Amino acid sequence: MAAHLGVRYATVSEWAKAFAATGLQMLVDKPRSGRPLLIQPADRARLTALACSKAPDGHSQWSLRLLAGKSVELGLCARMSASSAHGILKKTVVAQLDC
Repeated sequence: MAAHLGVRYATVSEWAKAFAATGLQMLVDKPRSGRPLLIQPADRARLTALACSKAPDGHSQWSLRLLAGKSVELGLCARMSASSAHGILKKTVVAQLDC
């Protein structure tokens, strides 16, 4: 099994132990440590859609600062910096989208 999946034998052994202890419950993600997301995935998708929409009057394209401000204005989040908007868009690979 380990060779077929390209993992170590110890990994398969841990999976077997977890399955024996909890059954299919082992497949459910457990809460992770760290700071929770301030902007939920649905709102991140709205920011991406906004970036692909027509720029506001007087602008040829969306800037990160404009996107951040509009996100707050639309209530997607309480506050957002241009660098936060950049991080969200970078993760969604907006540069490769056909907007």
